[in-house]
Amino acid sequence: MQRIHSQQCKTFLLSPEVLLSVFVYIMIALIGYQTLPPYMQTTCVLYYGIVSVSYLLLVMAQPHRVKGKVLTFPMILSGGLMWWLLGFRDISGVDDETYNRIFDQVATMSTFHWIDFLYLEPGYLFFNYIISLCTDNYYVFQAIASFIPIFFIYKGFFKYKHLIYVPLAFLLFAMTLFFQMLSVSLIRMFIAIGFVFYFSLDFLFKAQLKKYILSITLIATIHYSCIIMLIFVPLLIWKKQLEQNWFAFLISLSLISIAGFLLVGRLAAAIGGRYAMYGESGEGGFSIMALDTLPFFIVAFLFKIIIPKIYQPQYMICVILLAFSSVFSVLSEWVPLGRIIFYTNLSIWIILPAIFKFSRCNWLLVAVLTIIYSFLYLYTTQFLVELRAEHLFPYRNLFFTL
Repeated sequence: MQRIHSQQCKTFLLSPEVLLSVFVYIMIALIGYQTLPPYMQTTCVLYYGIVSVSYLLLVMAQPHRVKGKVLTFPMILSGGLMWWLLGFRDISGVDDETYNRIFDQVATMSTFHWIDFLYLEPGYLFFNYIISLCTDNYYVFQAIASFIPIFFIYKGFFKYKHLIYVPLAFLLFAMTLFFQMLSVSLIRMFIAIGFVFYFSLDFLFKAQLKKYILSITLIATIHYSCIIMLIFVPLLIWKKQLEQNWFAFLISLSLISIAGFLLVGRLAAAIGGRYAMYGESGEGGFSIMALDTLPFFIVAFLFKIIIPKIYQPQYMICVILLAFSSVFSVLSEWVPLGRIIFYTNLSIWIILPAIFKFSRCNWLLVAVLTIIYSFLYLYTTQFLVELRAEHLFPYRNLFFTL
């Protein structure tokens, strides 16, 4: 059996799908590398190296684009590399010092007095409290806090393997979210995103209403932002009607989301603390950049026909979530809640890898589109943004600086 899988893996690694995709990946990576100033290039080699090896390990884990099981061991190695890069960083992210201070304060308080931090989520504070009972070393807490979301995101890849090609899903995760967390260190939100991806998205797919609501409620104790996902409860209540007229649902939910944004903005203002700024009114107006995911919505809709009927309900839910990335971006011009698009952007991790998985003729086009988008997103939101780049270059690990 092992010999058969080894032969499958060897055959797939020499197939046009992999060879051409790897060629495109290398060319885009080299072009991106050359655009960076010299002082960034050494660190960039480390970042590219970790992401590339992790990607290759996942290609080995899922050697066949359409069929074949996913091997666990290469996935563990891939996840371990990404965890090492994030979890063992020095205090280098924008918010790392703040989270360090919160951990130290919780660790030195009497039992449950950390509840005085009313503006912070009780679940996250309780997590700090539990770890502080075992150690007062923040780096241990950081390693554990970084492991949790990566673990559940990789488990999500494994869970959705019937619908996606895992290596492409990983590439989208690495480029659109991972480096954001490395530069900004959104510990609470990253944990919440990992839970939503593994638990809540699955409940949404299976139309398990009670479990979906319960999961979002519990995850909100880690980061309040995920409450916005309750907007999609109607998708579970009227599932059959959704299949018949999804466009009407999209319009209706867009109207509901306007009220949702206003409500969340007022709640943020009432909570105060770090959330006070989210209760402020934005500048208003409209930016074309708010529609950056709209092309993918069009692509997703056009490629719907190639998705097997058994998976189309899950796929269409992701299409609606993707549409809301643009809706939320536009609304964020009035209520500054832009980061919540991380939740709806999870749909991209499903849609593009699903199209690649089931496409017979356009797999190369989808691979090229995914790779180019991944690198463009990374460069335009992280590497070429001064406020982000200063926390990514050089990379500061607990054991070395590069």
